[in-house]
Amino acid sequence: MNRTAIAAALAGTLAFVAFPSHADQLKVKATALSQADAAALQGKSVAVTLHERQSFQAMTAGKAMFGLIGIGAMFKAGNDFVEQNQIPDPAIIAREQFANMLRDQFGMVPMAVDTTVTKSVKPAELVKVHPDSDYILSVMHIGSMYAYYPGKWDGYWVGNSLGVQLIHTASGKVVSRGNCTASTHKNPVRPSLEQLSADRAQLTKDILASLAWKCSRQLAIEGFKLTAERAPAIPAELENPLSRVTTAAPVANGTPAAETPAAPAAESLTPEAQEPESEAPAPETPVTEGKP
Repeated sequence: MNRTAIAAALAGTLAFVAFPSHADQLKVKATALSQADAAALQGKSVAVTLHERQSFQAMTAGKAMFGLIGIGAMFKAGNDFVEQNQIPDPAIIAREQFANMLRDQFGMVPMAVDTTVTKSVKPAELVKVHPDSDYILSVMHIGSMYAYYPGKWDGYWVGNSLGVQLIHTASGKVVSRGNCTASTHKNPVRPSLEQLSADRAQLTKDILASLAWKCSRQLAIEGFKLTAERAPAIPAELENPLSRVTTAAPVANGTPAAETPAAPAAESLTPEAQEPESEAPAPETPVTEGKP
């Protein structure tokens, strides 16, 4: 099997795998808010939990050559990418939108966001943390990634997964629950890794923000039965951040670059073979897939 075929197979196997801690939320059956439960929300208090951000998977073709062994390196590279560029947690946008939605659309009284992280996302555990509130809003980041397109080694797509649940504290009943995985995989614009990293990863930040807004809107419609007019409206500048990306420049002689570059060699997974940290950028999913 040639290198391209191997990488393509690995891409399908490794994409969105093994996100720690909250990954089980992707398997949980969605629950839509019923009319009776919606009517009971008026005037009720709702605690807003704070959860740990989950890992970012940086899937390059070189690391994919190592198969499952390369997964750890992908997560480390991705988490370093997030930290060095100070990329915000996409769940922040979703958490704010759902708290505002519960206040404005259902008449609830949101409490201040927790200042202490709650690791568990299980309803039975969450009700123990906030016995003083009528309901609990739990919005969690499940995972993010960028990944190459097999056969087009210099083109990348970005993905993100979020989950939300609204829990009745006294009974422990989950009155609404859903999760969403959105990505730019089908977008015709395929930015390079350099473009995703430039300007302290500003394009990556914009894409993740866009995907968070799209999931917030989707889950508001599907999980809370809001009409499209009442669901969170995506800011115009975040509808499609990739529309601002310019295509690769032609080579010096005026001939466009090859449509399918040669497959890259496997990257080294040993720390001493990687670039020194000082040269890194300065700090700074059924699931219905969101459609960027």
